[in-house]
Amino acid sequence: MPYKAYRAYRAYRAYNKTPIQACLPPKNVTVSMSPQRLAELTTLASSIVEETRARLPFSVCAAAAECRAVLLTMEAWAAEQGEAVDQELMGLFLGQSRVEGPPAGPDEAPQILLFLDNLWAWAEEDREIFAEEVEITFLHELGHYLGLDEDEVADRGLA
Repeated sequence: MPYKAYRAYRAYRAYNKTPIQACLPPKNVTVSMSPQRLAELTTLASSIVEETRARLPFSVCAAAAECRAVLLTMEAWAAEQGEAVDQELMGLFLGQSRVEGPPAGPDEAPQILLFLDNLWAWAEEDREIFAEEVEITFLHELGHYLGLDEDEVADRGLA
């Protein structure tokens, strides 16, 4: 492996040590969800993502381990990005897909954002539906990391 690629790989690995990361909203951002509910949903979503990863075939499981899952609220993310809140966006893949090769640095590291407040609202505050939607959304965004476009992800029943 060339030295430059090795350095990029090391930077990526250093950034991506935690496969699941929960992000609390900044203190200056008002979130409509109570801290207790957010903590409960974060714990539930974290366990669902881990269980989902554990059920994947080995080759996909290894790839999934390279992609961090970030659990947060849309309200906090939108405020941080300076964008409007999109109440219909359940998840988002950011970074470089696996087919594009290793990231050049930490800012290109692959990550799947799961918007817990939007998933909870979509599930109409039903824990069972929320759990299903977390799994589907995680797998949908993982499909993008693996290089699948929207149609290919939908063909696999993950739309």
